[in-house]
Amino acid sequence: MVRKSTLVPIMWGLVCGCLGFALNLARISLGTGVDLLIGNIFSYLAFRVLGRRSGLVAVAISSLATIVIWHHPYAYIVWIAEYLFVTQRSKIATPARDVIFWSLIGAPALLLFYGLIMGMDLLSMLLLVLKQGANGVGNVVIAELLFFALFSWRLIRRSDNGPSSISLRESVVVLFFSLVLLPTVVALWTTSRGAYNRVSDEARQTTIRVLREAETNYNGLVERYFQNVRALTQAYIDGADSRQISAMAHTLNIGFTQFYVQLKPGHIVDVTGAARIEIQDERIADTFQYKTPVMRPLPSSSEGVRRFQWVVPFEINGRHGVTFTTVTAADIQRFLDVAVFVQPNSGLMVLDADGKVFASRRNTIKGLWEEKVAALASANELISPVRISTPVFGVPVMATEGESVLALASAPLRETNWRLVSVVSLESGVRALRRQQVFLLFQAIAILNLAALVAVSVSRTGRAISSDLINAIEKSTESGAVIFPRSITRFGETRDIAARLLSLHRKFLREKRELNRQRWRIEQIAAEPPLVIYAYEVNKEAGYRVANFQASPSREKVFGWTRDDVPNLGSWLDKIHPDDREAAIAKLVQTIEHDGRSINEYRVLKKNKEYAWVVDCAIVSETAENGFRDVIGFSMDITELKVMREKLVQAAKLSTLGEMAAGLAHEINQPLQAITFAAANLKNDIRKLPETETAQKIAQRVERIEHQIDRASEIISHVGLFGRATPIARELLSVDALLDAVAALARPLCLDAAIYFEVKRPDTDVFVSAQQVMVEQIIMNLISNARDAIADRKKAGDDTPGRVVLQMSATSSEVLLSVEDNGTGISAANMGRVFEPFFTTKAPGSGTGLGLSISFGIAMELGGTLNAVNISNGARFTLTLPRVQAPAGKV
Repeated sequence: MVRKSTLVPIMWGLVCGCLGFALNLARISLGTGVDLLIGNIFSYLAFRVLGRRSGLVAVAISSLATIVIWHHPYAYIVWIAEYLFVTQRSKIATPARDVIFWSLIGAPALLLFYGLIMGMDLLSMLLLVLKQGANGVGNVVIAELLFFALFSWRLIRRSDNGPSSISLRESVVVLFFSLVLLPTVVALWTTSRGAYNRVSDEARQTTIRVLREAETNYNGLVERYFQNVRALTQAYIDGADSRQISAMAHTLNIGFTQFYVQLKPGHIVDVTGAARIEIQDERIADTFQYKTPVMRPLPSSSEGVRRFQWVVPFEINGRHGVTFTTVTAADIQRFLDVAVFVQPNSGLMVLDADGKVFASRRNTIKGLWEEKVAALASANELISPVRISTPVFGVPVMATEGESVLALASAPLRETNWRLVSVVSLESGVRALRRQQVFLLFQAIAILNLAALVAVSVSRTGRAISSDLINAIEKSTESGAVIFPRSITRFGETRDIAARLLSLHRKFLREKRELNRQRWRIEQIAAEPPLVIYAYEVNKEAGYRVANFQASPSREKVFGWTRDDVPNLGSWLDKIHPDDREAAIAKLVQTIEHDGRSINEYRVLKKNKEYAWVVDCAIVSETAENGFRDVIGFSMDITELKVMREKLVQAAKLSTLGEMAAGLAHEINQPLQAITFAAANLKNDIRKLPETETAQKIAQRVERIEHQIDRASEIISHVGLFGRATPIARELLSVDALLDAVAALARPLCLDAAIYFEVKRPDTDVFVSAQQVMVEQIIMNLISNARDAIADRKKAGDDTPGRVVLQMSATSSEVLLSVEDNGTGISAANMGRVFEPFFTTKAPGSGTGLGLSISFGIAMELGGTLNAVNISNGARFTLTLPRVQAPAGKV
């Protein structure tokens, strides 16, 4: 898929190409087939503003006009090559590069195309090559001037492909080229147009003069013919014989070999023949009907010679009739050949009534223009002089323009309806004008080549001066003396600039040293605390484009990530916990768009694959001129602080629970004491009864009641721990014996629920310092919760057999008692709240939410911990207690 940043320059290139194509079609004509096309200005302007690809699209479209106008593809090929050469990266100014192109590549290529391939004459070829070079350089110079103007007036915004500044050296070169080339082109245009107009005026006058003289001669010829025909007809009527009439026709120079007279219909006599014979010919028998002279077409002869019949009616001595003779193209050609008024650079054509060329005299005029002239004359479009050329694809327009003519046609001639066409060649005038144009263009090109050499020399000198200046300043110190090379001190301006730059450079060194010192202090400060300071730039209008991301080196100390691990903002956002990422990004966007500052908490992945809680504080600056806003902030690891805060909350909850438990224990002790007294009285009453089996069973049950009363009293005293600050009494406990006691209580509980109960222990017994009832209470609470979790799973439709495992393991300093089940497990949302007082996931009436919180408090009171994790098929709760050394003899 094409990216938007690539498509936009191409679209602008299409627009510039279409504008250039239209401007090329509206060419500036210098006359004689020489045209200036300035449409490629838009192509080079697109290159300067939008980049090389955009300009290439534009020049490929605008240069198509050369094929339309000049009827060959060679100029198109050279113009594309010119663009590719000129738009290469180079330290030479663009107009100078274009002059180099035309000198080394463009001119030889055109000489090859026009000379060897198209066979153009030397003068036209030189003119065309020089004109094309000046045209190409002119396009580049005008485009550069327009670009400088638009950039200076800030009508062009800075873009990725576009310019960021203007080279002073290139500006001077462009200005110099424009001062040389543009006046030359203007002078060439005015001179050429004036000279071409003079040539056209002279040719127009010649055309009119030739046509007028031809008409005059034609009218005289017709008048003489009529007089001679009347004399011959009079002689025939008076009785002269054929020999006398032939001699008379020869004397009168009538110009025709045969002469016929018709005095009555069907009676036609050849009066010039040896014997006067009446002719019976259907082609000439109907001539008696004509009352006015007429020129009638006859079928061509067997040799293909076109013929006409000239019929002239007469009236002599009261007798009516017609005379007629046969006229061929040779007869009319003799008339044209003896016309002394037709000059070498002019011609004369005779067109019949159908507009076909009957006879012509071309003299030295070249070109294929006769058919076009005849067509225009027949359409009455030659009533004034018209320039005519016949372009042919593959033949240079300059060649056909050099063979162009001015043509002027007469009105239909009397007596015949024929037309005379006067034609004057423009070749001699065009060649003279082209020699003048070659001279002017040669001067301009010579000056441009000299300018290019000067530009290259100035460019090298400028680079040498700037390089020497930079080297001298870089070698200078804050207070040391500097000896500048001669290239700098040669000119007063460069010497003054060097002194000023040296002063600024020394000031810069002092400020740089102070800046480095301040930077070192800031880096040391930022590297020590457990936080990461960061900064970056963001452009909202460019789709939240981020640039210049930086972070303090402490990121490796805090999170373990190096600079290569987190090179940009996107990689940092990827490290945020998936559950927190969307909210964190939304908060960041809101900060950039509205707030300007924010404080946010989320989890971040550390290098050791653990997540740490961080607090992120950011502040956003106002939008700068380039569209970017600065974002500065820090991220601090608050994992320990968050854990401590959670422990404080838990401690506060447990403290509240302890106060409640103390009051509850006090209230329960009173009915418990009453039950104790009642059990004691019942036991005494049983002793007074006879010793029967029933009495023994009742006594056993009363003993169990007393045992459970004692256990309840101990539990109540344990609950009272939450309400007092005094430490509890501890005893040395065998964990092995503790597990046996718990198993005895837990097996019936699991058996009733159809749950398999298993105890896993090592072979070696270990000891802890605690109260057995407290530890039993914790473990039994965990087993009870495991039984409920398995029951919930079975209610959901999972009939997998239930299983609870009580397992003991030990290290050198700790004893771990864990309870595992294959129940429902603990959801991620509830994992952090399982030890909160009054938090429960059981249905209302099925639990108080105090079991795990009380167990957690007892574990802390015993110096241990209680935690929960999910396993593959359930949950595991682990009670950790400090291990003590075994007494002597109990290992």
